[in-house]
This record gives sequence, structure tokens and C-alpha cells, in this order.
Amino acid sequence: MHRFRHTFHLFLILLIHIPISIPAASPSPVAGKQGMVVCQHELATDVGVDILKSGGNAVDAAVATAFALGVTEPYHCGIGGGGFMIVKMRGQDPVVIDFREVAPQQAHRDMFLENGQVNPMLSRVGGLACAVPGEVAGLLSALDKFGVKERAEILTPSIEIAEQGFPLNHNDCEFIQYNIEKLRGFNETARIFLTPEGNTPEPASLLIQEDLARTYRQIAEEGEAAFYQGEIGEKITRHIQENGGIITMEDLAAYKVLTREPVRGVYRGYEVISMPPPSSGGVHLIQMLNILENSPIYWLGHNSTQKIHLVVQAMKAAFADRAYFLGDPDFVKIPVVGLLSKNYANMLSKRNHPILSTDIENHGEPQDFMRETDGHTSHHG
Repeated sequence: MHRFRHTFHLFLILLIHIPISIPAASPSPVAGKQGMVVCQHELATDVGVDILKSGGNAVDAAVATAFALGVTEPYHCGIGGGGFMIVKMRGQDPVVIDFREVAPQQAHRDMFLENGQVNPMLSRVGGLACAVPGEVAGLLSALDKFGVKERAEILTPSIEIAEQGFPLNHNDCEFIQYNIEKLRGFNETARIFLTPEGNTPEPASLLIQEDLARTYRQIAEEGEAAFYQGEIGEKITRHIQENGGIITMEDLAAYKVLTREPVRGVYRGYEVISMPPPSSGGVHLIQMLNILENSPIYWLGHNSTQKIHLVVQAMKAAFADRAYFLGDPDFVKIPVVGLLSKNYANMLSKRNHPILSTDIENHGEPQDFMRETDGHTSHHG
């Protein structure tokens, strides 16, 4: 018993004498005065910052950063995918650029069935999992309409990273290891991302992507036609079809970037501008803020249990509506006005208990609030 007491006293002394200059577990915040680029990889961030320093605007930097992320974060993003962009230039109204992937023309309701049963892997791995990519068209469209830099200057940094390679970090290698069987299933993918023996590379190994560099160079020289109409498109469609997919050259040639109006809301006096459908994020982000506006969340402590409870309840209501109402507005009628209604949000907030968790078994009825109009709502579908 005495030995334990002495040990405990020694432990307290050690704690008291720990230097207060121990570095924090996470890096200190970074501040910028004239511009800032934030993304998942430092090399891509540097590309965007360099574009700004050389006289580019925010759209130039965003497009250059996105192309760079296609090199440094190929498992999260890249020219085989698509995206959304909201652009707000000084003195102009905000514009939404929709360049999400679209289904090929031969897509049909039962394409992911196998022997009459849904096979979820068909929509995740292989040719049928591929949609018509929109990233190249969307990024170049934004650059053409709002940027001041030329394609070659935007793409050159990413070409250099792809050709010279960059060191993989632990997260990269963990992702490769987690998905190694899927990667081994495709010869070219395995050749690029795995060792010659078919194993996970070690951290700090260089990832060199010469084919991607050549693709970027062709896009820099020829524009989106190189991707959607030329040799690159032919190779893409051939590989997809060899792996069970249905995308054709006609699908690539028919791809169009869409311009949409954003959805708008007001939260405690601040205007919120976000993505309309087919993105579900914008509509339901504003819906959640509308619900939370009816609660005292602004003075509750950061990450307090009550604040988290209120946020969770707002998310439950919004996600129940999302699951039922959201879709592609080209094919589905979406009650956007009702979903963004302050009165609808107030009604939803009254279902929540301030402390106890409330089960949300069904979606709400936003269509009952479709007649409402105000100056902060864009009307869709």
C-alpha cells in the first residue's frame, strides 16, 4: 500500500513537471489575407496557391487544384467523375455549374439485377458502375467562362506531378491495402497503384502516373474534345465495355454541362447560397439550418450534449425528407419551395424534444407548404 502511494506521488510530480511547450496534437490554424486554397493534399494546395500568386483568380485556382487532386487523390476524385461548382464573381449573381456524371443512354431499371436479385457490387465495381464523366467538361467550362488563365498554364503543374511522381503517405497506402483485391481485378489499375508483385507499396514510394500525364497534356492542347471525342474517349469506352459496362462514344459526345440557379436561405440574418438538386446537400443544409433557427443552439456550448442532440434531430428530419423527395429534377418533381419553407421547418422543430431523442419514422409533408414564396428561395421542380 505504501509503495503504491509513493508511486502515485511520483506520477503526480512527473505530471506537474511536464513542460507546457509540448506541441499540439494538430497543426495550428493557418490564416490568409488575400486568398486561401484548402484541399485534401498539400501538393494540390500549392498548385492553387501558385496560380493565385501568378495572377489567376479564384476560379483558375479552383480548376487547377481540382486537376491536381485528380493526380494526388485519385481514389477520391478525378477526371472519371464529376462535380458541382458555385461561382460568385464580384458584382455578379451566383451561378451553379452542374457537371455531375449522368447515366448512359442504355441504362435501365434492372441493370443491377442478377438472377432477379439486386447485386450491390454491380453498382460499385466494374463497367456497369461507371457513369458518363463530367469533370473535364465542367472544369473547362468554368475556366472558359470565369477564368483568366489558359488551359496549358492550369494543367502544367498537374502534368509535372503525374510525370515526376509524388511520395505516398500512410493514408494512401492504407486505402490501397483496404481495396487491394478490387485493384488486382483490373490489370492497368494494378500496374499503376501496386508493386510489380501485386502488393501494396510502402509509404514514401513514388506514385508515377505517366498515362494520366499524357491525358492531361492532350486536354491542355485540344480541350474537352480530346476527352469526349478523340482517342482518349475511345480507350475509355472500350475498357468500360470490356468490363461489362454500357457507355458508348455517343454517350461521351452527348454530355452537356448544365447551369442552374442556386437555392438560397437565411440563417439568423446570414444569406446562405448552395447547390440545388440534383445535389441534396444544398436543399437539406438550408432545411436543417431553418430547423435549428427555432432552437437556442447559438448560445449552447461548443460540442455540448444538448447542441449535438439538437443538430442530430434536425439531421434526422432532413434526411428522412431527403430519402423520399430528392432526385434528379429532370426526372423527379421535388417540392423545393416546401422543403425550404421556414414554416415547415418550424413545424418539424416542434416534434423534437429538447433533451430526449425523437424517432423520425416517416418523411414530412413539405408539399403542404409549396404556396409560400419569399425573396430568399429559388423555385425548382
